[in-house]
Amino acid sequence: MNIWIINHYIDVPGKGRYLRHYNFAKELQKRGHNVTLFTASTTHGTDLNVINDEKKYKEEIIDSLKFVYIKAKNYTGNGKDRVINMIQFYKNLLSVSKKYSGVDVVYCSAPHSLTWLASRKIAKNNHAKLICETRDLWPETFIEMGKFSKNHPVAKILYAIEKSVYKSSDALIFTMEGGKDYLKSRGINRDNVFHINNGVVLEDFNESIKKYHLEDVDLDDKNIFKVVYTGALGRANQVDTLIDAMNKLSDYEDIKLIVYGKGEFEASLIKKVRENSQKNVVFKGSVDKRYVPSIVTRSDLNVITGQDINLYKYGMSFNKLFEYLAANKPILSNLKCNYDIIEKFNCGKTVKSGSADALKEGILYFYNLKDIDYKQFCENSKEAAANYDYKILTDKLEDIFKTLNGGF
Repeated sequence: MNIWIINHYIDVPGKGRYLRHYNFAKELQKRGHNVTLFTASTTHGTDLNVINDEKKYKEEIIDSLKFVYIKAKNYTGNGKDRVINMIQFYKNLLSVSKKYSGVDVVYCSAPHSLTWLASRKIAKNNHAKLICETRDLWPETFIEMGKFSKNHPVAKILYAIEKSVYKSSDALIFTMEGGKDYLKSRGINRDNVFHINNGVVLEDFNESIKKYHLEDVDLDDKNIFKVVYTGALGRANQVDTLIDAMNKLSDYEDIKLIVYGKGEFEASLIKKVRENSQKNVVFKGSVDKRYVPSIVTRSDLNVITGQDINLYKYGMSFNKLFEYLAANKPILSNLKCNYDIIEKFNCGKTVKSGSADALKEGILYFYNLKDIDYKQFCENSKEAAANYDYKILTDKLEDIFKTLNGGF
């Protein structure tokens, strides 16, 4: 089967963190499918751009996969330049795609509506099946975060595009399990709606543990209970609540929070720890993603924190959750949601959002746990991780492709 994967943001190992479609492409290719990936020339969150001349596209073979990079300008933040980047990707993608043919399935994964619209035109022009994937609910997320109201003109336009694409696609995929619930809330009734979560390549994860060992005196300290947080340090992550929880645990000299990551609130968080004279929190800065397996497998408890928003009623699919599962260690989260994987597999605890006391009690629960019970949580994480290996997830994706193409 000839498959085109279209996503504005597709990274490759060592050059980014959005590896979902790289992982799918690698596994699909092993199964005999011809896969071409279309993505922007820019890498989100960096100043990297693989096209620095006037050409509209550039082909590259990476790990035996065919990438078609679509020219788009660099940007920082979420202002005008990022909007221009999206528009350029849309226009150049439509133009460049005409140079290619012979596609059976257009699998489009979009954080924004323009990619959906372009992919719909491309599928129609090539008489191919169209699968649209939702990883973020736009404009619902912006409305929930208070960026604008449901009656704002931009929201109305985005809702209209969303509804049109959802109705006209041959199949829909949601990374959050409650995708059908969301469609129902929008008054959209249709068949061929699927759920494929994010996940982890367990073989690569375990190989990275051996190849990329991070030297760290705190991780190697056998005399402390290591609480680890990895990821962004932004407003939405609310790591300050976790720091407040650790401040309440200052009498426990053998419990330490180790933070790996960076973000706009990093400086203020470090300042807060200093002002509190907290010795039980250390900031390590950002690390190459290849070292994450080495970090999370040496913790005693891995933590997810964030802002409590109504959208979590549809579930969530943070990449770090699956790295934590692969670490085979308990997980503590303060993000209450429906379809909670942590609760489903009993591989940790989900506590009240926004509460330092709840996080404190959650940490103490695992700190005081009997060894036999602690090991059971570890086994449960291992079992959960096996369900979200990309080999298993690709089985689901391939089944959708085959269903739409008569079993071929």
